[in-house]
Amino acid sequence: MDTTTQLNLGKLLRSVAEYHASALHLSVGNPPILRVDDQLKPLQDEEMMTPEKTEKIAMSFLNDEMKAKLKEEKEVVFTYTFEERARFKVNVFYQKGHLSISLKYIQPTLMGLRELGLPSIVERLANVTKGLVMVTGPFGSGKSTTLASIIETINQTRSEYIITVEKPVEYIFTNNKSMIEQREVGQDTTSFKKGLSNIPQEDVDVVMLSEMEDPEVMELVFTVVESGRLVVAAMNTDSAYKTIERIINSFTGHKQEQIRLQLGDA
Repeated sequence: MDTTTQLNLGKLLRSVAEYHASALHLSVGNPPILRVDDQLKPLQDEEMMTPEKTEKIAMSFLNDEMKAKLKEEKEVVFTYTFEERARFKVNVFYQKGHLSISLKYIQPTLMGLRELGLPSIVERLANVTKGLVMVTGPFGSGKSTTLASIIETINQTRSEYIITVEKPVEYIFTNNKSMIEQREVGQDTTSFKKGLSNIPQEDVDVVMLSEMEDPEVMELVFTVVESGRLVVAAMNTDSAYKTIERIINSFTGHKQEQIRLQLGDA
């Protein structure tokens, strides 16, 4: 990273703390934009993002493997630690032929389920010891934070062996009453499917998935659930009905009926 790019990036990331922002967006033709109290706040004192400036910042985040993935898939998601303190979930992607960057600030301390203002039933879900718990909602609705808070509640109250499969790892857990292993797709395992494949044969009590969108992953999840484990997973749907509908409609023929029965048991 050249000195100018480093200084520009450092200034922008410090503005996240200065304004108590939850995210920073860098897009060609716009000034840097923060999300503050759920509202977008352009940094009017900053220059417009040019294609060259945006690309320099984007490339400064990426190693050779990430660059190759960006070239092939047109998008890459990862976490970045700034000055050994602030962690961000970073999404580098293309739009209108130019690179864009979205950085979501990861709170250093996990809030409890009650502090998140969630219904009391969510607290009770953290006491479940087997079955499937789905955390759903659109992008930016707090699924990752809710998932992590459920796992942290289990960590503080029960003795369990927990494995997470995430893309990317956002919140870093510290073992308390439980032992937690965190696996990142692309770094510690090649895919969600691979990360789940051996769990039914392992000594695992709880599994957490940051997403459950692929039919093969869904099948493995139900296999894990049927073996008496608890799976906590996220999906980009906005209601319980649509979640069930999406899972069932991911399959056809006899598999659809089988999944319907497994959902009923889970």
